[in-house]
Amino acid sequence: MNLDFLLIGAQKCATTWIYHCLNEHPELFVGGGKNETYYFGGDIFNQKGLDWFESLFANASANQKLGSASVDYIWDLASIEYARKQYPDIKIIAALRNPVERTISAFFWLTRKNIIEAKSLEDGIGKAIEDYKSGAETIYSELIRRSLYTDAIIQLHENVEKDQIKLVLFDDIQNAPKNALYDIYSFLDVGPDYTPTSLRRQPKGNSYSSTLVYLERKAPVNKFTTKILNGISEFIKILSKTKSPKLDPKLTQELLDIYSEPFERLFNWLEKNGSDENKTIKKVKKSWKL
Repeated sequence: MNLDFLLIGAQKCATTWIYHCLNEHPELFVGGGKNETYYFGGDIFNQKGLDWFESLFANASANQKLGSASVDYIWDLASIEYARKQYPDIKIIAALRNPVERTISAFFWLTRKNIIEAKSLEDGIGKAIEDYKSGAETIYSELIRRSLYTDAIIQLHENVEKDQIKLVLFDDIQNAPKNALYDIYSFLDVGPDYTPTSLRRQPKGNSYSSTLVYLERKAPVNKFTTKILNGISEFIKILSKTKSPKLDPKLTQELLDIYSEPFERLFNWLEKNGSDENKTIKKVKKSWKL
């Protein structure tokens, strides 16, 4: 078996949307689904071994390119290096998003899933900032840490050939999904004009509907209710064209103070080192206002 590509995250950056669009393409097969724990070099891999991992691709056709998707890859770069030793020509797709928007989206997502307490946006983000600055490792401080993927992207570029890395922007997926997908398919050397049904899906956005949050927190946890409520969320978002709710300016500035330096370091490093995504990086450097 040859593993052709990894979809590595980051979380709440449209990774699930990319996964569905990849897995629908007749020339591609993503083994194990988009699973946070089923990734090459992860804990389950280390327990069960290479044969188990490769068994996740048993249903792939002989002519399909094979990939693995997990948002935990970006936090376990040793696993990527391990995969590269096993499969030297592997390509890597990483999705990036404005860190303030990612943090807000993650807060609502975790609230919907009843993983964190149902607080107001200001209270939740305020606690996240407080816990992060104090060094406490909590589910709230994790909201901020998950947005600090900048060093991982730099390390990735330092250790992997540039033509094996594709950076994808959440903004581009929202604004021009067909063009974004064309670029991803082209990067993987498969038919770029294929149109998956998932192209019409909303990147796992939140509708930010308080009623939906309430229903999801009360609903039983199973695949059926999750699918139904996710569908409702996408439908509401499409109809209302809702955007992320505005955070209190003081808290927004506190987040910007945390994110500005590491993202400036990422932008500058990629520009200086001739990344293939120079135009992309310059665009987000301006639009994200970091």
